[in-house]
Amino acid sequence: MKRGDMNLKTTIGCIIVASILISCKANDVSMIIPSSSPEGIVVTETPTPKATSTSKPKTPFSTKTPDFYATSSEIAYEKKETQAAGFPAPCEEPGRYEISPNGNWMAVNCTDNENVTLVVVNKEGIKWTLQYSDYLPVEEQGSLPMGGLYVAHWTDNEKYLYFYTYISVSGGGPCFYGYGPIGLFRLNLINRVVTTVLPLRDAFDGYLFSFSPDSKYLAYSTDKLIVREISTGVEKLIASEDMVHGDLTWSQDGSQLAYASCETDMDTLVEKSSSIEIYSMNNKTAQTIMASDGNLLRINYTGDENTLQIEKRDALTWNSSYYVFDWSTGKVKSIPMP
Repeated sequence: MKRGDMNLKTTIGCIIVASILISCKANDVSMIIPSSSPEGIVVTETPTPKATSTSKPKTPFSTKTPDFYATSSEIAYEKKETQAAGFPAPCEEPGRYEISPNGNWMAVNCTDNENVTLVVVNKEGIKWTLQYSDYLPVEEQGSLPMGGLYVAHWTDNEKYLYFYTYISVSGGGPCFYGYGPIGLFRLNLINRVVTTVLPLRDAFDGYLFSFSPDSKYLAYSTDKLIVREISTGVEKLIASEDMVHGDLTWSQDGSQLAYASCETDMDTLVEKSSSIEIYSMNNKTAQTIMASDGNLLRINYTGDENTLQIEKRDALTWNSSYYVFDWSTGKVKSIPMP
């Protein structure tokens, strides 16, 4: 069953207020403005005064809304606040922010009235601004739906910042893994060029995606599950559109991809069957580690690099039981409930 078919039957797409965006301004920055499409754009650098000990910038300490993929939410907020204090303030009242792996760059969500942006700043005082409206489908640019641009991934060498467009919607239904971003883009932090990674979609469900920890692969799901080798652009079909796929999760070494699959019973509109699969990047095969009829299996993020937590939720009662998968042994164990 296609994701779009499922959503037409079971979800309500409604725009909701995104609480993660708060007021800011950026009037002395360089604008990354695509002319017709966000592809191959070069931004001109504009320096701004460096922070000094006598003029400490306002710390862009966000509301504690976890990231879309909950990967950086485990970072201690106190540590991030200390790091952020070393950057020039990008906005008067910054929103959610992310700092690059080596602490040399920071990306901050800002809005000035209805001007929603992602501001990228380094410790040398350079600011670049990406406009939310430039990374929306043409039909959405006039109305400016609630949402924004958010950090998806920094490469370890801090050469690239990947960011995505997300429109805030609500909904649900069987085999539902969440609404994903509608587009993914890459900013080259060296030559200041923005390129399209995953083109804009006009569907609310968007993309579900995950970068491997070594930045070598990008796994993404629409109706199909695909893994792309980032350096070459070569793609491999992992799973077809017969089922819905989500909860894409990489092993720490990037050699294995875990994902959930689910099929809906169209007569009862509940989960018909669900499974957790592990795809090996080495031997190019997938293995089912857990399967269930009449339940939804999900992968929960725990912050433990060595294991996965699997949730089995009954389609009718919504009662859940939990299991742990060990990456090193390939075994699944039940977690006793108190």
